[in-house]
Amino acid sequence: MNIADTPVRDIDLENEECRVSEGLEPPPLIRSLRELGQLNPVVLLERGGRLTIVCGFRRLHATRRLGRESVPARILGEADFSPLHPLEFALRDNLATRRLEPLERARALCKLVETGLPRERIVRDYLPLLDLPPREEALQSQLLIDRACPGLRRCLAGGVLAQQSVEALAKRTPPLQERFSLLVERVRLSASLQRQVLGLLGELAARDGAPWGAPLDGKEVAAVLEDPSLSPSQKGERLHEALYRLRHPRLTRARDRFRRRERALGLPGSIRLAPHPYFETADIRVEFSAPDAARFRELAGELERAARSPGLEELFEVEGETP
Repeated sequence: MNIADTPVRDIDLENEECRVSEGLEPPPLIRSLRELGQLNPVVLLERGGRLTIVCGFRRLHATRRLGRESVPARILGEADFSPLHPLEFALRDNLATRRLEPLERARALCKLVETGLPRERIVRDYLPLLDLPPREEALQSQLLIDRACPGLRRCLAGGVLAQQSVEALAKRTPPLQERFSLLVERVRLSASLQRQVLGLLGELAARDGAPWGAPLDGKEVAAVLEDPSLSPSQKGERLHEALYRLRHPRLTRARDRFRRRERALGLPGSIRLAPHPYFETADIRVEFSAPDAARFRELAGELERAARSPGLEELFEVEGETP
């Protein structure tokens, strides 16, 4: 292996054909280069009189950050990569030392498609290599992630958004993607709530014939976002509630009315009343648990007291609420 000290100015740093890494200047690498020097050479491709990077994008950028003018490099020609494309060489080099992050997997697969490799081969050989199921739809999902806007990419890398949510949002226009990424940086949504919020936004757009995401400009959502008393997690829950109310106004009113009438009965919290989910019938299920006979009698007495309350009749009123 021939390793030469190569001037950084002679390397085409703009050519990112083989780039797999997402972040190019990780602080730990910069510290390592400053304290220990470069332990592994970068790999360069000499093609048409130009030197392009195959492996070592982060090492090169860290070297420049430290103000160094040359870098130890292994320089290869195109024949050295046969039968692999230089990008395949770079991908396998990365996989030999670490597990790729979600955005890096998406980047690598998108670049493999761009090389002209048959998609069937990418699905068969490279998806399993990246711990993904060998299916065309899995490849398509990765290509969507790679097209996500910078805001969504930032949210995925930071764990703010789940991969499934980024896939769904990447189908929207870049302005809508950025808008949603800014929203979720202010609220905290679990993966489950992300799915529900995105579903509600889609249903509202279909129902009202309005642009996707239009309710995010409404006063209900603004009130949640501007409430200083709420934590990010609470804002996420209230955001979901606000969108649910917009999507199911009659059902929400029916639930609110039932809970108000239930509270008026003054039953202890250990007694739970459950109406029909969509208030299509007047049925109410009563549940409670008692550790002993004395507690059972006490709770039964509370139910008997509620049974004599005039407000009980109102609890069974059904006004044709539907989802």
